[in-house]
Amino acid sequence: MKTRHWIHSLMVILCFLLTFSCSKKESNEIQKMPEPMLNLPSKSTAILPANGESCSDFTEAFGEPDKAIIALSWTSAEKATSYIIKIVESETEVLSETYSANEAEVLLDKGKSYAWTITSKNLDGETLSDTFSFTTPGVPFGNFVPYAAEITAVYYNTNSTLSVSWTGSDKDNDSLSYDIRVINSEEIEIVNISNLFAGPVTVYVDYGETYTIRVISRDTHGNYSISTITKEIND
Repeated sequence: MKTRHWIHSLMVILCFLLTFSCSKKESNEIQKMPEPMLNLPSKSTAILPANGESCSDFTEAFGEPDKAIIALSWTSAEKATSYIIKIVESETEVLSETYSANEAEVLLDKGKSYAWTITSKNLDGETLSDTFSFTTPGVPFGNFVPYAAEITAVYYNTNSTLSVSWTGSDKDNDSLSYDIRVINSEEIEIVNISNLFAGPVTVYVDYGETYTIRVISRDTHGNYSISTITKEIND
């Protein structure tokens, strides 16, 4: 009887050890499983209208003399299935539409400056373009909004800094000032500088982090435009 009891106890212990070992192995396998790769689309770039210039490719709008039909086109983004086009005047959104092709025609007021972005989209997510701008043909109603600034961000790994510079212009040749905002991936604003007249601005950054850089161009009449780019810090 004692031998039988001893054998039974031994079998229970062995079963327990085998179960624990398998559970641990399965747990390790689960922990080691890689995260699924996201096939995000690449970034698109504007073709027409030419950035920071007056529109040359437009059609008169029949029956609407104060408006023009503007031709937009942009580069095809790798892995994109559609594109979201947003057009703003200052902070007022005047258009937000989704297109399957990489061209469109839009009806806009004459004599105004607009900024626009292209968001490449697929089932895995979205990729936002830089900000582009143009002026529609015609006599302006009041003063033109400044063109969206062209932003350049250069990373220096020797001292972990980002040098942010920009080029701004205005159809009326008004004097411009600039507000600079830099925001990290946690939506924390790490730079907020206003009323600058020239750059560059040096920002200390973390390797591997992605930053949103925003430049607000203001003229002396209270008009402004907003330009945005994203910058991933890597070699």
